[in-house]
Amino acid sequence: MKRLLIALMFVLSLVAVPALADTSSNYVVNQVYVDGMILSSNTIYVERGENQELVVYLTGTGVTTDVNIRAWIGGYEYDNVQVASAMFDIEDGVSYQKKLTLELPTDLEADQEYTLYVEVYDDLDSVTYSGTIMVSKVRHSLEIQDVLVDSNVDAGDY
Repeated sequence: MKRLLIALMFVLSLVAVPALADTSSNYVVNQVYVDGMILSSNTIYVERGENQELVVYLTGTGVTTDVNIRAWIGGYEYDNVQVASAMFDIEDGVSYQKKLTLELPTDLEADQEYTLYVEVYDDLDSVTYSGTIMVSKVRHSLEIQDVLVDSNVDAGDY
């Protein structure tokens, strides 16, 4: 019985470690918005080729320097879709609003879900939020890929 209790406590401690690893003692991320919608368990609709405004609200619970915010999309095949903030400092008891603009490529697969990650980090700690976005194509959109013209012009030709 004692061995079972010790084994159970060990397993519970292993489960708790990842939850503790994603916190910071110097700041708390209050909310993350994507174009005015809360990044949460609900899927957010976005259109490919558009810029998405990300707003991160955080509050200092201690003093720390060299804090960054990075946002990226997981699952994009061709390149990294990411944006990062400039480095900033956090003071105890001060609330912050940081804005980032994430540019979505025009060749993202339409009608597919991607995971959007938002990470606030410094030298010692990091906090990561994630949510799902549904990418859709823009209706009635025309994109000119190339223009071909004759490079030879004779005098008097229009």
